[in-house]
Amino acid sequence: MNSLWDFAVDFYQHAPIKTACLTLQDEAAADVCVLLAVVWLGKKGKQLTGAEVTLLVNTVEVWQQQMTLPLRQLRKQIKSFIGDYSLDAEPIYQQIKAAELQAERVTLQQLQTFIDAQRWVSDKTASVADMANIGNIESIGEPIIANISVYLSQCQAAAKISKLQQWEEVSALFVKY
Repeated sequence: MNSLWDFAVDFYQHAPIKTACLTLQDEAAADVCVLLAVVWLGKKGKQLTGAEVTLLVNTVEVWQQQMTLPLRQLRKQIKSFIGDYSLDAEPIYQQIKAAELQAERVTLQQLQTFIDAQRWVSDKTASVADMANIGNIESIGEPIIANISVYLSQCQAAAKISKLQQWEEVSALFVKY
């Protein structure tokens, strides 16, 4: 069974996935780490309830708010200095970016620990690949789509993109990879 971190690194490397995640982060206040966790669980065959998604969010909320988000804000501020003021801020930018990535790794470790404690995924859990191999093609994307839908419905109501748009575009993309 691969870890959530391994999945996140492999999954996020696809440009359309990265773009979709960052769009949802910026426009729907989605936590990319939680989003990746719900997709990973869906790919493992686990369909989450709203209460379970809330537990995932609560597991990492304090760390994300106090550590990851301040690093992200600082990185974005530093980026504005690169080029605008003829300052050589690139080394600092890269260091903050690396620190932000490490903070996200801690977030994914927190999620993995919580998921393992809940026993939501085991070696016996049917993965999406298993479902495809046994001919259960119509249900392959169901847990993924359901998990994304439940999570995005919990994101801030003031999102700049509609729920329908989020559900259709993101779900189709995340099932594809």
